[in-house]
Amino acid sequence: MRKYYESHVDFTEIATVSNDEISKDNAIERLTEAGAINAKGKPDVSHLSTFSASISAPFFTKLEKRLSRRRGGIAEAYETLKQMQDGKEFTAMYLYIVIMYGFLEWRVQGILAQLPAVPDALKAFMGEFMSDFEEYMSEMAARQEETQPVESSTDDSE
Repeated sequence: MRKYYESHVDFTEIATVSNDEISKDNAIERLTEAGAINAKGKPDVSHLSTFSASISAPFFTKLEKRLSRRRGGIAEAYETLKQMQDGKEFTAMYLYIVIMYGFLEWRVQGILAQLPAVPDALKAFMGEFMSDFEEYMSEMAARQEETQPVESSTDDSE
């Protein structure tokens, strides 16, 4: 029997949230090399948007499946992240996503683990990620509507 309540997080996934300057400098270097930020440290929103789109769909699909039997399901995860975004708590959003990755038994992918080292890049990514999440939630609602039986209406006016 699998233990679905466990979440494993590797320290490397949260190292850039700490005050470790070496980890932050390495993260900035990796983000620059990847094209996520420019040499001045400004985020490339187009690059971050593409990156978000590449990781979000499989993440949301797996998360939806894993949370399907839990109260609130994936909608609860979306609302939690939305509340953090509204409060401009981007590092908290990142940590919540890291926990969800661990819950899925996945490792945080690519440059995502480096983003907390550059707060503006993290903010830009979270905006793109939440746009992708909102789109996924809309598509999920449409799928659910399609599978619902259509109630027939009877006309008693005859």
